[in-house]
Amino acid sequence: MTPADVVKQRLQVAGSPYRGAADCVRRVLADEGPAALYRSLRTTLVMNVPFTAIHFAGYESAKLFLAPGAAARGADPPLAAQLAAGAVAGGAAAAATTPLDVVKTRLQLEGVGSAARYGSGAVLPTLARIARDEGPAALLAGLAPRVMFHVPAAAVCWGTYETCKRAFREEFREESGGGGRG
Repeated sequence: MTPADVVKQRLQVAGSPYRGAADCVRRVLADEGPAALYRSLRTTLVMNVPFTAIHFAGYESAKLFLAPGAAARGADPPLAAQLAAGAVAGGAAAAATTPLDVVKTRLQLEGVGSAARYGSGAVLPTLARIARDEGPAALLAGLAPRVMFHVPAAAVCWGTYETCKRAFREEFREESGGGGRG
């Protein structure tokens, strides 16, 4: 997905020099080579591992906090608790990984609308350079919109997942003739 994300970012930047996705891919390949489409791969991986860990752990913890009675009974929490837990988890994961998202975006947009060049695309040196050259606050650029995107997305995702899981479990019980949890 990294090449698609690179193209998306380059098309979204103000004053993008590209006329569309195909033009962007063609020009990036011609001007910068195939490696430019993967420059942010390391950062994407380094960002997604903690994002997912925070997201899943946060969701399970928030469910227990928001609906302790359901957990004690071994029951599913109410949908409202699932949605709220998903929102909290998605927002926390997004906030915690925003500095890595800034690094990823900078690497993807290298040379587009900015003369900044970050070299190898290594995560920590790029992070340190942004903090040194622009101040630590630059690593939180876009924090609010990123959190605002992930809060409803995670709430819908987890609410849908739990609803489908419950429906499949009930369908399995009916088909198997069993009444126990499955």
